[in-house]
Amino acid sequence: MAPQGRPRRPPTGCSVVLVEDHPLLRRRFAGQLADAGLAVVATVDTCAAGLIAVRDHRPAVVVVDSRLADGRGVEFCRRVRHEIPHMVMLLHTRLITAAEEQEALAAGVAAVVPKAIRGRALVGAVRAHGPSGSAG
Repeated sequence: MAPQGRPRRPPTGCSVVLVEDHPLLRRRFAGQLADAGLAVVATVDTCAAGLIAVRDHRPAVVVVDSRLADGRGVEFCRRVRHEIPHMVMLLHTRLITAAEEQEALAAGVAAVVPKAIRGRALVGAVRAHGPSGSAG
């Protein structure tokens, strides 16, 4: 069940891999995506595990934290872009400089999404950049 007793929407055709190193945030963001009817197919905490999840699941969208224990989200995105050129990737971050945002976009990131506890920006970005029909 979703918060306040609301049932979760059934998953849409938009599958998501979430790469976030903070366990509480990982659970919160995965729950928000699932509550919005998006199919969270994997949640992982490192770049290395993220690469495995992306290879195994081939999701519609990858959401990656900008800073992880084993590397930067931008470097992860470069590696994914090299292996799977069509992959949609969103960089999820609290703070970012203009130069870092430009670097992310050059690495193939579709959008830089600010981290917020409510997660509306994240859900909106996944829907906006995911496959047609993911608006739920």
